[in-house]
Amino acid sequence: MVVSAFGLSGLLLASLNLEAQTRKPASAVPAMSADCSWSDAAPFPGKVVGNTVASAGGNLYSFGGSIDTLISKRAFKFDGITWTPIASYPLAINGAAAVTDGTNIYIVGGAAQSTRERSPTAITYAARFLHQPANGHAVVYLDGKLYKFGGRDIDALEIYDIGSDAWRTAAPYPQRTDLLGGFAQGPFVYGAGGLVRNLNFVLQPTRKTYRYDPGNDRWDDEAIADLPVTRHGAAAPSTRASASWRADFWEATSLR
Repeated sequence: MVVSAFGLSGLLLASLNLEAQTRKPASAVPAMSADCSWSDAAPFPGKVVGNTVASAGGNLYSFGGSIDTLISKRAFKFDGITWTPIASYPLAINGAAAVTDGTNIYIVGGAAQSTRERSPTAITYAARFLHQPANGHAVVYLDGKLYKFGGRDIDALEIYDIGSDAWRTAAPYPQRTDLLGGFAQGPFVYGAGGLVRNLNFVLQPTRKTYRYDPGNDRWDDEAIADLPVTRHGAAAPSTRASASWRADFWEATSLR
């Protein structure tokens, strides 16, 4: 599996329907190789920051982002060789967060106040809406639900049930954190790093990590070690990792 990441930030929800595919069980996901390394690939079509990215169906997708001072609607698909333009997003977005459930890509939040669902075959969008607009937040998929938490000056946790098409609020993230990372492991949701405001209200990076238990609606500070160093805008490899991925998480995602 190849993990790729570029710009990061967050205010829209979209799902990108893909062709049916076989999903490997968590136990079949191999451990991260110790000799994992980066190699050059085709450059992105132009400079961009704050775009949201997710992979599904063997392709990498990018939506929106800022080009110089302008927020873009542009969307692209990367098949490992070539970047191809796809239908533009309905609104210009910057700083959204994206996640996949293995079949769909969901784009949540960003610098535009609506929520969208995208079908790659019909190239159409349907709108949904968040309870609270967010930018620079994390979104994680776990067991049929999206967990959206944190963001610029926000600590809210909102949970979207895909089956019932409904949002609800839950226990807030322990700190108001911008540009934090998020991932799921087993029955839990994790948040890591990001930017928090100090006593002078200046954003500064943090090493803090927390684990959320959906069963008791509680964030736990002691369940996972803090990051080795401060990080913000970092990416986690998979929403369904094996136990060995969790043990090697900070090494596997190069958070050093």
